[in-house]
Amino acid sequence: MSAPVVGVGIATLDYVCLAPELPAPDRKAPIERFTIQGGGPVATAMVTLQRLGIPTAIHAAVGDDSLGQYIGGDLRREGVDTSGMRFEPGSDSSFAFILVEQATGRRSISYYTRGVSPLTPEEIDPARVHGASVLHVDGHAPDAQIHAAALAREKGVPVVYDAGSVQPRCNELVALTDYLVTSEHFPTEYTGLRKLPKAIDRLIEHGPKTVVVTLAEQGCRLATTSGQEDVPADPVTSLVDTTGAGDVFHGAFIYGILKQWDLRRTCQFANLVAGISCQTLGGRAGIPTIAQVEKIMIQKSTG
Repeated sequence: MSAPVVGVGIATLDYVCLAPELPAPDRKAPIERFTIQGGGPVATAMVTLQRLGIPTAIHAAVGDDSLGQYIGGDLRREGVDTSGMRFEPGSDSSFAFILVEQATGRRSISYYTRGVSPLTPEEIDPARVHGASVLHVDGHAPDAQIHAAALAREKGVPVVYDAGSVQPRCNELVALTDYLVTSEHFPTEYTGLRKLPKAIDRLIEHGPKTVVVTLAEQGCRLATTSGQEDVPADPVTSLVDTTGAGDVFHGAFIYGILKQWDLRRTCQFANLVAGISCQTLGGRAGIPTIAQVEKIMIQKSTG
């Protein structure tokens, strides 16, 4: 039996440091706190859905090194079905070093993703995709993700694309996408148009029925063929780290799709869950359970 949500994308390990300030070149800065957590756009979205009570499965490639074993084990502990993961012999898993400035939450990120061969179309299980309620992709391993999106289209399975940056063949993936959820810079970089509203309209013309642009503390912009609107986010009162917030947003957005909420309510929920995650160091430690989210929503409504 297929999980309701199937993800095809990258899974990494994050080394996250909290420092009083980001050091200038050739300067040093002390570290206040340090954590090691799993990362990666699709992988973190799958963890978010698991915390919200939705079973998931992932197709991803990691090395057979200690990092890869940690990545796979961490996903399994969260309940993610990792039977579609490849642990590539003799390869180095993807990882990132993230330095977070304590006072502002600003980050400096260095990453390595060249040690593992990309997923191939042959590694995607058609039955798993056909049996899903949503397919989630992130633009990495485009051959496998385009194939998976085409399989999803065969059975009317909605495709959610986390478009953080312009990747090879992303135009083909955009054309196969139902819900395109992007970073603030993707629409203008992809279309070449300088004004965000016009760039979003152009993206709608390229195939997606819905485009959502995440705007950090401002919330997000929601666009369909009927028009555009801003969906503001509540201020994060105890901001610590924005690492993974966009990935958490994607997982919570998919939750709203599965619940068949209207798009504005879905975006409000995703804003809230992403904001909660920013109150803890690292991309996953602060992802709330659905019980925690509901408690906060009750407090908001009665406060």
